[in-house]
Amino acid sequence: MRIVEIYADGFRNLTEVSIKFNRRTNILFGANGQGKTNILEAIWLCTGERSFRGAKEKDFFTNEQEFGTNKINESRQYGGYRIVLKYETAQREQTIEISSAKPPFDKRVIKQNGVTLKNMSEIYGDFKCVIFNPDDLDISKGSPEKRRGFLDIMLCQIEPHYKEMLDKYKKTLEQRNNQLKLTAEGKLSVDDLDIWDKQISQYGAYLTATRVRYVKDIKNYAVWFFGELSRGKEQLDMKYISTVFENVEQRESFGGQSSLDYYNFIKDKRESDIAAGFTQYGVHRDDVNFYINSLSAKEFASQGQHRSIVISLKLAQARIFEKKSGEAPCILLDDVLSELDARRRAYIMSSIRNLQVVITACEAVKSGEDYFNGRLVMIDRGSAMALTKR
Repeated sequence: MRIVEIYADGFRNLTEVSIKFNRRTNILFGANGQGKTNILEAIWLCTGERSFRGAKEKDFFTNEQEFGTNKINESRQYGGYRIVLKYETAQREQTIEISSAKPPFDKRVIKQNGVTLKNMSEIYGDFKCVIFNPDDLDISKGSPEKRRGFLDIMLCQIEPHYKEMLDKYKKTLEQRNNQLKLTAEGKLSVDDLDIWDKQISQYGAYLTATRVRYVKDIKNYAVWFFGELSRGKEQLDMKYISTVFENVEQRESFGGQSSLDYYNFIKDKRESDIAAGFTQYGVHRDDVNFYINSLSAKEFASQGQHRSIVISLKLAQARIFEKKSGEAPCILLDDVLSELDARRRAYIMSSIRNLQVVITACEAVKSGEDYFNGRLVMIDRGSAMALTKR
């Protein structure tokens, strides 16, 4: 899988940006604040996922005054934006188009190969990317939400029903929490929670089983990558921590007994949840723990070790994508290489040398760095200019 070309206009500060990509290495360079990460964000949105920056739809629209341009063109004449991504799979070239007029004029429009889709979830899994950005360090050292998010984003791209089940779980969780508050106020009986407990148990058991299976797959690859990064001096381990199941490693199947056990556990916690006013247990509270030489990474790992964990996880993710779909994903590196020492930098580039990669950097080319081969594109004030034809 590879990106052929992207066109973006009116998206944040981007102005009629059109970039054709090299089959391997592509470097987007320029000073901070010029739009390099905006281009990666536009590419990423074509996976069907939300912004990796945590941005909302309103953040995508250009502020003309801020960027000092009076230029009016087709996509922004009503303050809107347009993204068109062409990419190749083993079968054919495809196109994803995302456009929107600035609220309250219209809603986002998504097209694939010229056909208008109902929502973004319909393009999940078609165009696959793995992104590295500086905030990914929080996967290892941050809150459990970051680690759950890492798993969910990956699984939404490769498991056909995962996104649907995750959305159903979140909706049911919200409804159950509302019921808990009404029960605490005496407006409903405890038995009225039963319908929500049965639903959340079915969805929760599926999500747990899917995560457990893939954590095992991730671990198999990540342990090897981490060992290479540490030159065999350190050993990585990772474990999925469930708030519902004690021996969660044995819960790779979500039907029958797992759903029943999940239901019985949640049912037993009703009184406690009513008192708390929310659902205290479930996949929305689960975690993944990392260990280096049997010691908790969160408590004892250095900054360099946290970086190695995240690098290992992302490289493992790329391998799993390729194993699952038969096609390697595109790699997006957002200002990551500058944060790494020379050895880790060289290892990443060596590990993905056969994949297409798009890199953002403040500097154009460093002599002697052999991974700076391919297409070089200067980004300046939301515009792009290719400096090489490779």
